[in-house]
Amino acid sequence: MYSLVIIDDELYMRRAIRSHMDLPLLNLSVSGEAGNGTEGLALLLEQRPDLALVDIDMPVMSGLEMIRRAQAAGCQTRFILLTGYDDFSYAQQAVKLAAADYLLKPVNAQALSETILRCEAEISRDTEITRHIAQLERQNEALMQADFFSSLLRGAPAPEPESQQELLESMGLSPALFTQFCTVCSELGSEPAIRECMAAGQLGFHSPDGLFCVICPAGSEQSLMATLRKRAIPCGVSLVHAGLQELSSAILQSHASLHTGLMDEQVKISDTVKDFIEAHLDDPELSISGIAKGLFLNYSYLCYCFRRDCASTINDYITMRRIEEAKRLFAGGVTNVNLVSQRVGYSSNSYFSRSFKKAVGISPSEFIALHHPA
Repeated sequence: MYSLVIIDDELYMRRAIRSHMDLPLLNLSVSGEAGNGTEGLALLLEQRPDLALVDIDMPVMSGLEMIRRAQAAGCQTRFILLTGYDDFSYAQQAVKLAAADYLLKPVNAQALSETILRCEAEISRDTEITRHIAQLERQNEALMQADFFSSLLRGAPAPEPESQQELLESMGLSPALFTQFCTVCSELGSEPAIRECMAAGQLGFHSPDGLFCVICPAGSEQSLMATLRKRAIPCGVSLVHAGLQELSSAILQSHASLHTGLMDEQVKISDTVKDFIEAHLDDPELSISGIAKGLFLNYSYLCYCFRRDCASTINDYITMRRIEEAKRLFAGGVTNVNLVSQRVGYSSNSYFSRSFKKAVGISPSEFIALHHPA
């Protein structure tokens, strides 16, 4: 909804304008009124409305002077001028002030509505253009940052201290970030989740070796690490460093920390997953999402660790364990195929038989006959 203020020294005119506008249809709300230019200027600077209906001839301060002062103070309001005099000089001044329109009193309701709708369309267009420009600027800064950091990590010398501030600020970076900092790194696939956890003042970028790195002001890295660990996101952290020239050393430290932690953590997580599967092997609803939820682990990281550590997907491992357990039961004397199917987590007897034959090469009945000849 767009906001509107009415600035006119005639009370009856302000009321007439209000009563003749279909505010819901115009997607408009009247957020204030003023009876002279001085009050109007204070209202404009306080509320910064989208639109203002302004009478040109007012006591204390004219509408034109009020607009000049408001614009000089940075007010971006669109002004629709009202006057009871068809004076060409007023129209000229309105053009100079980039007024949205110039309407004669008594104001025609349809003409006013059309002007307001046109202004709203212009505001919407300008807002979208501003948003798009800001997005492009952010993308450009991100590209500049990535290129800059990549060059440092590939061995390019850090800029001289006297030129660092200007260079960093041109990329949207605060030089204070590198006074004392740590780096936290993780594999690139974790980037979206890590960005969710990053605090204000922390900076993330891609390193050339496939990591996502976060530069943290010293002291803020512990909170980030704790949050990432709670979400089972593997990460490594460096010692505290000072100065842009030490960024490469910090990244290498955090990379080494990540690599060391992964070796131990993957085995631990994979073993925990196997234990969970054993405890729920007879559950037809057993699934990766259920395991992740039951173990309070990140779904993607869970799959990554298990496949890397066990050279198998979790689903393939579940199937393998179910078939092994079925073979053990059959070999131990259980000959009821339907019973064994249920005990190893299959809700469908036919699906169990197909899975068994695909894995073993013979059907359950043939396996039973082989181990328990009549």
